[in-house]
Amino acid sequence: MKKKAKKDADAQKLLQENEAKQKKMDDEKRQREIEDQKKIDTQAAESKAAEETKIDVKKAG
Repeated sequence: MKKKAKKDADAQKLLQENEAKQKKMDDEKRQREIEDQKKIDTQAAESKAAEETKIDVKKAG
């Protein structure tokens, strides 16, 4: 009986460790995706600003 209880406890502990590792990996992946999206948004904003500057220069010239 004690062996089974210990085995169950060990299995539960291992399961919790695996779930914690998976959550950490998921969180890191989500963070990378957020950072990548911020870079894309920044590049898009810079591109739009550059395009607007070109238009303003054409109007002024």
